[in-house]
Amino acid sequence: MANADKNREKLNEEVKRHAAGIEDLEEKLASVEKELAILQSEIDASRRQTVTFSGDQLTEYNSRKEQVYKETVTEQQEMAQLERQQKNEQEEQDAMNAKITEYDNQKQRLEEAQTLLEDRQDKTNTSIEEDKSKIRQLQQQFEAARQENERAKARQTELTQKLDQVQTRIKDAKIDSRETQREKRFKETLADLQRLFPGVVGRLFDCCEVPNSKYDIAVTVAMGPNMDAIVTDTERTAKECVSYLKEQRLGTATFLPLDRLRVEPINEHLRMLGERAKPIADCIRYDKKIEPAVLYAVGNTLVSDTVADAKRVAFGKTRHKVVSTDGILIAKSGLMTGGLSGIESKAQRWKAKEVEQFKKDRETLWKELTDLGRGVRNQNLEAQLETQISELEAKIEFSRNDLATTKDKIKKIEKDLATLEKNRRILNNQTDEKSKSLTERQEQINEISEVIAEKEDDIFEEFVTAVGVNNIREYEQKQLKDAQRQNENRTRLTSLQSRLQNQLDYERKRDLETPRVQLETQLEKDKERLEELEAKQEEVKEEDKNGQKELAKLRKEEDKLRSQVAEAEHVLKELRKDEAIQTHELRGVSKNIAAEETMVERLKDRRRAILHRCKVEEIRLPIKGEAEKEKAEKKKRPRDDEAEEEGEEEGEKSESESESEGEEMEIDEESLTTEDEKQISKIEFSLIKKSLVAKSQEEYNKLNETYLEDIAKLVSDMEKIAPNLRAINRYDDVVDRYTSTSEEFEKLRKRAEKLVKKFTKIKKLRFEKFMEAYNIISNNIDRIYKEVTQDPGSQAYLTLENMQEPYLAGVKYNAVPPKKGFRDIEQLSGGEQTVAALALLFAMHAYRPAPFFILDEVDAALDQRNVQKMVRYIRKRSPDLQCIVISLKDQFFEHADALVGIYKDVPNEKSGTALLDLRKFSTR
Repeated sequence: MANADKNREKLNEEVKRHAAGIEDLEEKLASVEKELAILQSEIDASRRQTVTFSGDQLTEYNSRKEQVYKETVTEQQEMAQLERQQKNEQEEQDAMNAKITEYDNQKQRLEEAQTLLEDRQDKTNTSIEEDKSKIRQLQQQFEAARQENERAKARQTELTQKLDQVQTRIKDAKIDSRETQREKRFKETLADLQRLFPGVVGRLFDCCEVPNSKYDIAVTVAMGPNMDAIVTDTERTAKECVSYLKEQRLGTATFLPLDRLRVEPINEHLRMLGERAKPIADCIRYDKKIEPAVLYAVGNTLVSDTVADAKRVAFGKTRHKVVSTDGILIAKSGLMTGGLSGIESKAQRWKAKEVEQFKKDRETLWKELTDLGRGVRNQNLEAQLETQISELEAKIEFSRNDLATTKDKIKKIEKDLATLEKNRRILNNQTDEKSKSLTERQEQINEISEVIAEKEDDIFEEFVTAVGVNNIREYEQKQLKDAQRQNENRTRLTSLQSRLQNQLDYERKRDLETPRVQLETQLEKDKERLEELEAKQEEVKEEDKNGQKELAKLRKEEDKLRSQVAEAEHVLKELRKDEAIQTHELRGVSKNIAAEETMVERLKDRRRAILHRCKVEEIRLPIKGEAEKEKAEKKKRPRDDEAEEEGEEEGEKSESESESEGEEMEIDEESLTTEDEKQISKIEFSLIKKSLVAKSQEEYNKLNETYLEDIAKLVSDMEKIAPNLRAINRYDDVVDRYTSTSEEFEKLRKRAEKLVKKFTKIKKLRFEKFMEAYNIISNNIDRIYKEVTQDPGSQAYLTLENMQEPYLAGVKYNAVPPKKGFRDIEQLSGGEQTVAALALLFAMHAYRPAPFFILDEVDAALDQRNVQKMVRYIRKRSPDLQCIVISLKDQFFEHADALVGIYKDVPNEKSGTALLDLRKFSTR
């Protein structure tokens, strides 16, 4: 409505302006008509005042004019000729003056242009000097960055070689870096003990080193369970540690107090056995202060390289405890145990310490290599500097070209100024000559005019007296001028009158009433529409009011729900507190249960150890129902066979004991087996003599000392008794089995070596193939990218993420578009990414050329300029690169060798192809 009112006001104002314009035009037309009337009256008055000739006088005037012409015909012809020459020379002089003025203007413009060019020349020289200074600074920075990158690359190569060596050592060690939960708990417990009790030296295994890895298994077997024993300085410290373990329910551990260990030094005679054997303590490197613990663990045990040497030393004149490098242990009693089950994994722990150091070195090398890698990968600084230098050099070259062009322009301007000055001097001379000639000719014209005038005055003397004028020439000039002026004024006023009349007619014909009526009609319609909208607005306001009420109601319900949620959250918080308390109590109970279970496991382990010790030491335990069976069998079996069967049972028992002993280390690492449980359940504890049952620790110690003394006597007696000759047959069988097993092992070892060699060869071949392709692509990518972008300042390069095994990681591709800084390829525009991808594709073609390429609308993200660059590159590579391009851009159509169109063959209901060979048309 407001717009309609404004339009109506504008239309009313337009009507008023139209009426005022008509009135103004009518006034102007009346004024012009008035001026015409005045002019006509002036003309009439002038005619009345002007002297007019009668018929006779006019005839006389014409006659005298002819007489004047006849008498002065020669002078008039001469004067007419002079006037023509004067007019021509005057026109030439005017042209020369105009040309001089043009020369002056042109000179001024050239001088202004020369001033601007000289200013530009000074600024260009200053810019060139500044750019040269910047280039020197950038070159210094570039050289420093290049040297730093070279040092970083050299250091990177060195670190890579060291890292390869460390990786090889770790790989050769074949260490499983995964720790068991039990090992982790033990390490944590040991760390707590060392923190709380300064007298804790550490675990015996951690305090020792085996310099020669071939003795790892032998040392592990010789130390046995003492390998994980904890060394303390005093017995008191050990007891405090035991109490701490009990209080904290952290399990059990064996302690070796250095002040309570009574060990004998190594017998020097054992060091003189030669190459067959030597004390195993000499194969261990340790601190002198823990020597009692080491000697306690290994004693005078000897080590031999082979089992044969171990047997010869163990069963010599003097019995020795000997262990071979492959883990076969021969006790002084002649008992032989072996088997690598569980032992080999423990022995690997010696290498684990070395590997831990290797891993630390590896981490250090990796960190330094990563830092260097960042520096080396930060070659974009060098590239940016090089790009900036190239840009400045290009700028200087452009400035030099511009400076040369400016100098040429200045020289040309100076030459043009000299030419202008020369031409102006010539024109000035010519103008002076023309002026002199015009003056002389004008004097001649004036002289001839005076002669003609004198003759004319003589001839018209009587006539002018008769008609009453002073001079016939004055009369002619005045009458002609007045008539000419009056005609011009009449023509001007008549034209103005006609124009005003036409404009007035046009304004009177304009219809402004119809638009006003239409506007009024539209205004009435708008008012009706406004009333309808106001009615709807009232309805909307009523609905909004109801909505506000509903919203207030919902907000009240929301506040109520929020209060309920707050109460629920408070209850939930209280429940969570109760849950936390109960969880804490549950953890305490679980910890107590775990401690009790640990104690039960300890007792089971101890019981199992006693069972195995009884087996090893041939202690017969009472088995349920065994006594009755033996009595029944003795009655049935002849006494003659008892000795033979007894010998065979001893051999079998010895073998079973040997096998049991060989598996001892593995059993110690696991819980009780089902077989052990069955054997223990068969023991009849009620049949054990009461004299063998100890009710206290003191009674147990006494019984233990008694039996140890008996064992020592029996061992001494066994050494004096000759060996059982029946064991020779058994030994031959064992040797045959050992020989066949060794041969099979040797075959498997050789096969494993062949497989390892084959794997290494394939791995090397894979690396070489990958690096061959990578080097070719990497060496060509930058050149191809520059050719595609047609800019030497652009860059593209590849970087390996894993230098050792590049095919297991990615290849980083970086591209620096023309006149842009370094950024990740993900941050480039779609067109720039397309150009970079095509450059990589063409670089891959350099490694293994394909018969042809199919490029499906690769130019979709390219602008016209980049499309033209791509077309030029493909045309350049057309001798060795065939491309089938699917495109919608005209550039590809124009430069193609052939066009293939796909159309729909409607009658045959299939697609058809149309081929157009462009090679036979005009060459591009």
